[in-house]
Amino acid sequence: MNVKWNFGKFSFFRWNLPHRNILVLLIILGLASSTLTAQSVTDIQNALVSPAAPDSTQNTNKNLKPNPWSLMIYRPENTEKMNDVRCWIKFEDAETGEDVTYKKLKADYAWISTPGWRHKYQKTYYLSGGMVMHINLKPGKYKISVYTPKEKNNMFKTENEGDWTSNVLYYDTEHPTNVIWVVPTANENGFYNGGWVIKGKSPDYYKFAKPVS
Repeated sequence: MNVKWNFGKFSFFRWNLPHRNILVLLIILGLASSTLTAQSVTDIQNALVSPAAPDSTQNTNKNLKPNPWSLMIYRPENTEKMNDVRCWIKFEDAETGEDVTYKKLKADYAWISTPGWRHKYQKTYYLSGGMVMHINLKPGKYKISVYTPKEKNNMFKTENEGDWTSNVLYYDTEHPTNVIWVVPTANENGFYNGGWVIKGKSPDYYKFAKPVS
């Protein structure tokens, strides 16, 4: 039964439902929400443990086929101070060398602790420790790298007093993968030395990555 209340120029309707029906409705909505969140978490975690590399023509995870127009770049957590040092993503056209980072892709991000919550970048595309970048990518061949300008390293002391740079990873959308990884470099003594590695295979520990040389 619907009841109409009149207050001058305004009218309000109240939907009268038995208390039992309201309870059932709330339970259904809650279950739908929790199922969606759980599925989002499962999909991302399955992708993060996929061992396929960008130059591979097959993905060993048969239940999660790569989409040639989407890609995740994951930077695992390290120490708290290292997590705060951002690295910026750079995409170059592999044939022309043109920087197409903001021409041929769109990106947002999520924290690995809450993978179902996606956030928009305000200006530039970067990664902190524990972030996953979700990319929509135009078909093509790319050279992918990451960098941290020396004035943006949060005064993190390393033997490298200049910009922190990475290797260059070749990526072809005709041979897609689900996830590529970014991890900091370290010297032979295990101390961070001001650099990055970007690769198509997960490090030894995909959640809390060891430094790599």
